[in-house]
Amino acid sequence: MGKEFAPYLESVIPSLFAMATLNPEMSIQGSTNVGDIVDVLNEVKPDASDDKAKHININTDEMEEKDVAIQMLGVFVDELAGAYAPYVEQTSRILLAMIDYEANDSIRNSVASALPGLVKCVKAADPSAIVQLQNISRIFLENLWKAINLSLIHISEPTRRS
Repeated sequence: MGKEFAPYLESVIPSLFAMATLNPEMSIQGSTNVGDIVDVLNEVKPDASDDKAKHININTDEMEEKDVAIQMLGVFVDELAGAYAPYVEQTSRILLAMIDYEANDSIRNSVASALPGLVKCVKAADPSAIVQLQNISRIFLENLWKAINLSLIHISEPTRRS
């Protein structure tokens, strides 16, 4: 459908935003505490050997829904180009908040894949918005760089428990 789908975005986007911002919860068997999955993950990270850091990737139905929503946002951004422009700011906030999401690799990959489309979307909506394009590109690149550096730190340094 392409750009012909744009009038329906206002009906679809709120539910995608809600799915993308799901905060999956989990608990550890034998514990009565239930918490945000990232918080629980931080509590149970395994010790790492001196030569290789261990990595945990959690998959749940909620995580899958979150990832699918992010991927769908990416599809809308790519397919609708400039017609998606009214949603760029809110989509950017949602995606940037998850660029370093520790619990699931697929979510981080989906977020990183969607960001360039948002830049193209802004350009398609207003090619003369050079300053806005530079700002959004700088913000995305800074956040991607920070996430890459965090990933490299986790890979190269063993996890230490106190």
